[in-house]
Amino acid sequence: MGLSFLTWVDFDSDQKKKMAEVIRLFSEQGVRDELGFGTVRDIIADKLFPGTSTIQTRAKYFLFVPYIFLKLQDESSKSEKLRNSPERMRSFVEDEEQKLRNHLVTLEDNSGTFGKRNEKIERYPNEVYWAGLKRWGIFKDEIGRSSYYEELGKRLELFKHWEKKNKDDENDYTQQPNGFWNMEVDKLYNDKKVRELYSFELHPNEAKFLRDQINECCNGSLLNSILTNEIHIAEVEGLWDLKLRKVINDQFKDILYHSKNFSLLVCGAVRVYFYYCAAKLEIPLVKDYEEFFEEWFVEAKKSEFSDWKVEEFYNYLRSLDDKANVRMTQVFSADFKKEFDKATSFKEMLDSNSLLSLIRKRELDLKKIKRARLSNEEPLKRWGNALNGVAFKAYGPDFRWGQSKRIILDIFAGAGVE
Repeated sequence: MGLSFLTWVDFDSDQKKKMAEVIRLFSEQGVRDELGFGTVRDIIADKLFPGTSTIQTRAKYFLFVPYIFLKLQDESSKSEKLRNSPERMRSFVEDEEQKLRNHLVTLEDNSGTFGKRNEKIERYPNEVYWAGLKRWGIFKDEIGRSSYYEELGKRLELFKHWEKKNKDDENDYTQQPNGFWNMEVDKLYNDKKVRELYSFELHPNEAKFLRDQINECCNGSLLNSILTNEIHIAEVEGLWDLKLRKVINDQFKDILYHSKNFSLLVCGAVRVYFYYCAAKLEIPLVKDYEEFFEEWFVEAKKSEFSDWKVEEFYNYLRSLDDKANVRMTQVFSADFKKEFDKATSFKEMLDSNSLLSLIRKRELDLKKIKRARLSNEEPLKRWGNALNGVAFKAYGPDFRWGQSKRIILDIFAGAGVE
């Protein structure tokens, strides 16, 4: 299975013009997780690549963001007007990130630049990387991003009072207000030989810092194992190809096995769902969706998916997160796998009334009547109209492998690992 979740086939120049709207439609959160597999997907992804997300791009943003916030901290300590206005602080950060974007797009290596396609950034890097900065121990405080600006102003005032109180005496560091950021990133920011705000390239010291933080905060993850063992991944296309690396397979054999088969299950379920949608609309694209499902069925029957046990997978999943609320997803997964196991051909599976009922009920439970396409003509028609004659081939999740691979390669490049 490929890394992409969606692709399209057989479109001419007129259809190309319509692709922006189609991609927008299929990029909406509700569409990416049509049948409610997101919680399971994220449990696995968080175990493999903690601190990452599907919309992160380059490793350097893990430093761009704190550098900009440290610049804000410096400027706020000198300006009472800035310090006392959370809105001005927010605007300062967003202006700095916009300036960063404007420079990065001019570079030869500008892939992964936030706002690359639009002059104005729509989603700022600090929003996308905030949880990851916490997970990797770069941001050390528990406060949320929305509370940061107000809290920064308060803490800078406390720091000024502390400095004034200890000006003529030996400083009592036990009373010093806590900082927000890891002390090592503060050192990198203040080292002009290291800090480079306008390049995706990592200085060796920056790469070492990120590796150290991942090792400290994400020990036991696939992310850390690849970095620690310096596994060459440039030519590794799919996540599950990593099992060919013995050091990886020894430690992550179970999660790679289960995640691959769960991804196949998701792929099959979503493909059959799209087929049912197209069949209900009676559109010509139904033939394409039938072929997509046939392709999946043949591959699944030839693979280890045939012997994969859903119950064993969910027992394993609970060993990763014993608080996960995935009971209904487990029931749906098991029922879908039973439909697959008893079918002798893809056509038999598509024609199964019990499978159609299973998919329809799952969608209705998740989306309710207003959004469920198989139970409501209006959302079904909107879906069909948005396709604009383009058939989409769904794939299962890659658990952030594509994003994490790019981040790892950036860190390796900075560390001089070839």
